[in-house]
Amino acid sequence: MRYFRLFLLLITITLIIPSCAEKQIRSSLIDAPTGRIYFQTASPYDYKDIASPYDHNDIYDRLDSDKKAVIYGDLEISEGTVGKVPAVVLIHGSGGVSSKHLKWINRLQEMGIATFRVNSFSGRNISSTVGKQEDLPTPAMIVDAYMALNLLSTHPRIDKNKIGVLGGSKGGVVALYSAYEPIRANLAEGDNQFDFHVAIYPLCQKLEKVSMTGSPILILIGGIDDWTPPAWCEALSESLINHGYDVELQIYPGAYHSFDSDNDIYFNKRAYNFEDCDFVLLEEGAVLERNSGIKMDTPENYKEALRKCVKRGVHGGGNPAAATAALDDMEAFVKKVINSK
Repeated sequence: MRYFRLFLLLITITLIIPSCAEKQIRSSLIDAPTGRIYFQTASPYDYKDIASPYDHNDIYDRLDSDKKAVIYGDLEISEGTVGKVPAVVLIHGSGGVSSKHLKWINRLQEMGIATFRVNSFSGRNISSTVGKQEDLPTPAMIVDAYMALNLLSTHPRIDKNKIGVLGGSKGGVVALYSAYEPIRANLAEGDNQFDFHVAIYPLCQKLEKVSMTGSPILILIGGIDDWTPPAWCEALSESLINHGYDVELQIYPGAYHSFDSDNDIYFNKRAYNFEDCDFVLLEEGAVLERNSGIKMDTPENYKEALRKCVKRGVHGGGNPAAATAALDDMEAFVKKVINSK
């Protein structure tokens, strides 16, 4: 019996050790790993923790007060590439990691660009935020993106001056507002910044103070998107361009939200329809819903503001023509940015 118990103990240890190794939390990629990489992040509730002005040296102390999480990303470097290569951090939307992301990953890999697909739901016990966005507010996912950027910048195969960010829907909001300079100044290590931003059907909120990093931005959205209104992106793009920033907007006629998916057109009765809302990111770091006058800086205020302005029910689904055009537009944009370096 004693030897049998010892045998079981050895088997248990054998099974546990690889599991622990797989979940090694990384603070540096100096040894050039690829595959699944675990790293620490934080979950601030609103933009005040990541955008309000204060000494950068205090940022991690401030985030210490927020719920910590360990999440992972999958890093792939294109076969056949040598030396340092550009990279893109991919951020998913409210539905989590999806097969449609492979279209973007495959195209980027074909371009010789490394991809780091972050799973913000991993380690947070979340499977979806559709219809319950308060479960993981966008600022937390922006922290995820910047922690990924800081990590990639230590990888000897990655050109730290050619790292971009790409995301769709809620991930598109991350891709877009990670270009907000007060956020970059607080979350980036040293002079790190995303060198380009590709926001796919994002929710384009207004900015009280227009202060961006200066990195080029590409926004891709469907012309009949009733989930994230294209008119909002037109207004934001015009504002940013008028302030001298490099912004491109592509609107695809007849395309709904998630036009890059392979799904048939569907109606999601639970999802938020924001067309009657009016969001603005204040300089102080809070988001204000202007129709109700509510600052969305606590879970209670967040829910109350949405209760007053959102409707339920939106359309989504694939549009092959729009998806193909969007991939081509992304490729042309990224090549232009990278080649200008």
